[in-house]
Amino acid sequence: MTATMLFQYTVILYCAIWMYFGMEEKLRSLSLSMRKLHKQLFKTLVLQIVSPTISLFIPDFFIIYLPFLDLEIDLPTGIFLCAFTIYPAMDAIIVMCVVADYKKAAKSNN
Repeated sequence: MTATMLFQYTVILYCAIWMYFGMEEKLRSLSLSMRKLHKQLFKTLVLQIVSPTISLFIPDFFIIYLPFLDLEIDLPTGIFLCAFTIYPAMDAIIVMCVVADYKKAAKSNN
């Protein structure tokens, strides 16, 4: 499982770096507003990759690998379960907070 996760994150990092440099080259031909939008969408994509890592895989990592350390500790499993269930909401909140048009629309509806 660890090897699979490392492989996946290596591919994700490689593709993100490759896409960032490729995007910088192609964005020069676009207008300023389109450049801002594309950069916001790229930030959204990166945050949407990081959020499941924090809310799904890190708690999963602790649940799977802590028994191998043979420690006598009491973990509050409710926190881990909350982390698992918060991911779908985090995904939508990231888009609404990072993309300026969505943020503006969300603020105007209140």
